[in-house]
Amino acid sequence: MNKKPRIIALFGAAFLLLNGVLALLYVLLLGPGTQQTETVVAVDEQAQQQALETQEQAFNDRYYSVHFNEGDAIDLCEQETRSRNNNIIQLSVDKLSTRYVDADNNYLVKLNSFVGTPLLYDEKAHECRVDPATDGVAFYREIMKRRAVRPGS
Repeated sequence: MNKKPRIIALFGAAFLLLNGVLALLYVLLLGPGTQQTETVVAVDEQAQQQALETQEQAFNDRYYSVHFNEGDAIDLCEQETRSRNNNIIQLSVDKLSTRYVDADNNYLVKLNSFVGTPLLYDEKAHECRVDPATDGVAFYREIMKRRAVRPGS
């Protein structure tokens, strides 16, 4: 039983010696010359922060361009059509003709609409080319399919 206190005292002395050596190394290595290394570290941290912000912005740009889909193209074309025709009764998407065109790298969206009043309306077809890179309508065309017969015209 006398050996336990001796072992504890030996480990305690070794622990104190190790702490003393580490404290001495800390003072010698990180003493008065640390100001220069801290500025270098601060400059490196600023460069890293700018690089991270640039990388994050590039990721956000890629994220939104990748996730631009046919539904977004249809929404943009509908907005363009509504901005050019203020009295639309009904607007529908021609699903068979709406598609992504690989050759042009854009979406072709075709819509059909009834414009006018519920009793007198024109039938129109609308065609949009939507560019996913700019998130905008690159081309818009409106075709009159049937004109309503108005009294007195």
